[in-house]
Amino acid sequence: MDLIKRKKGKILAIVIIALLAIIGVVLLWIRIMVNRYNKVLQAGGRNLYVVPVEETWENIPGGEEISLGYAVISIDPNEIESIRRIFSAGALIKLKSDAQYMFIPPNVGFSKEELLSSIPHGLSENDRQMVEKEFLKYNTFEGKKEIYFTQPVTFRQFFRMDSLERVFYYGNLVIKSAIPHEGGIIIFEAPNIKGFMHRRTKNALLVCEIFSNKGEIQQAISVNLRVIEEEEEKVKSILASLRYTMDELPSEEELEGMVKEAIEKLPWYVEEDKDKDKNDRVGQSPTLQEI
Repeated sequence: MDLIKRKKGKILAIVIIALLAIIGVVLLWIRIMVNRYNKVLQAGGRNLYVVPVEETWENIPGGEEISLGYAVISIDPNEIESIRRIFSAGALIKLKSDAQYMFIPPNVGFSKEELLSSIPHGLSENDRQMVEKEFLKYNTFEGKKEIYFTQPVTFRQFFRMDSLERVFYYGNLVIKSAIPHEGGIIIFEAPNIKGFMHRRTKNALLVCEIFSNKGEIQQAISVNLRVIEEEEEKVKSILASLRYTMDELPSEEELEGMVKEAIEKLPWYVEEDKDKDKNDRVGQSPTLQEI
């Protein structure tokens, strides 16, 4: 009888130790997940809590159509001070009001192969399809729109997500926090384009992600102002006039030639002078985060 009791005691002790070990592992996992989630929230700061505002922009007639080679945009010619090429196929338009419109060379976003190349191996077919769908949305207007509407959730909601949902949620938060927009995000649609305007009130900068309504052209445009509140509506009316004159972009070399030919014939064209103007940009095109 004593032997049986001792065996039962040993089994009970082993069970208790195993349970404590499991509880310890679970608590450690929870602590790691909480720390990771807190780091994401801390890194994103106020950016993560911004709720986008949706607007429709109208192209108000009155300006003169200016060709950038691959697109046209309407601006009052009396307000233009200078135009120059930057980043080979980009443009910098300076107005007499001190506003500066920087057009980063257009692109077509990431290819499907690039987006899917980082999918881990060993996933089930259902999981792989979910991951592919989620990854591909990062390259579309509707996908980005969903990302910018993502809001921080409670820890209870976070832990109720399955592992894939948690990965996707992390990704949305990281992308949303990557581009500063402490002044808000405007999701806009215009006659020929749609996109997102990130309002950086700290340095009076508007950074736009542009998507063409036709074709697959994407572009980043930043507008540097003296005071955002005084000139923002004018910026919207100018950008609303942007119209791409092609559905697909040519090669980089052809695009550079088109931009060079179009801009250098304009009456406001000035050559690059890095020593004269500290705001000139040369070299490789920056990312949205670097603008």
